[in-house]
Amino acid sequence: MKLENSAKTTAVAAQEKLRAPFLRLMTFAAAADWPACRTTCSRIAILCALVFAAPTQADGDVIYDNGAFDTDNAFLSDLHASFPEQSADDFVLTSGQSTITDVHWWGVYSDLGVLGGNNAPDGPDDFSIRIFADAGAAPGAIPIHDIAVGDAVRVDTGIDTTSGFDIYAHSADIPATPLVAGATYWLSIVNDTAADNDQWFWATSPAVIGDNSWFRTVDGNAWIASTLFNEDLAFNLTNDAVPEPSSLALLVLGTMALIGIRRRRVRH
Repeated sequence: MKLENSAKTTAVAAQEKLRAPFLRLMTFAAAADWPACRTTCSRIAILCALVFAAPTQADGDVIYDNGAFDTDNAFLSDLHASFPEQSADDFVLTSGQSTITDVHWWGVYSDLGVLGGNNAPDGPDDFSIRIFADAGAAPGAIPIHDIAVGDAVRVDTGIDTTSGFDIYAHSADIPATPLVAGATYWLSIVNDTAADNDQWFWATSPAVIGDNSWFRTVDGNAWIASTLFNEDLAFNLTNDAVPEPSSLALLVLGTMALIGIRRRRVRH
């Protein structure tokens, strides 16, 4: 599964469009046709701007897909809940796609200690994204990566669970995190809603990838398999690497500079 990366598409297309103007520029320069050179240089400058300043976005290539949300269930993963709990699910990355730059996940809110209360978030989130090494088909005790995300992107999907809770989509850019391809890791996304009256629950996924999510109460406690519901958690991991400017773009810029120098010399 892949999400289209408009930054990559724009950059590659612009580089391809540079080829023909570049060849014309060389022809005009050889003939000392400076007006034609000036017009061609202007066109190339616009295309180079596309190559060097192509916009980036948080949705890159999906390198691991644990499935989007279902509407049936969600697991508590909040340090400030009435009974604090953090959830985790496993993943394995493949060769050539083992560096994470973005994380996407789904969840729901419920007012702390209020049965049937408001299920919209009352304030900003304070998410942490943690990655654990595997310890005998369970998460390790201490995360190998602990990334404070804070108030991540949050969008109401417009879809409710079967029990009437609003489902929210979350996403966050993280520092490029390289992992070992083929190794099992565990992702834990935990909120801390101490600033408001919420409890946050990580939505489950209809995908049957392992059905082996785990949970624990607080840091340092043992992880426990979620055997009662035996469901996966909804998330995917992406890599948002944008291609560097091609050697062709650099060659075009260098040629334009040399033509400018040659023209000045001819005039003198």
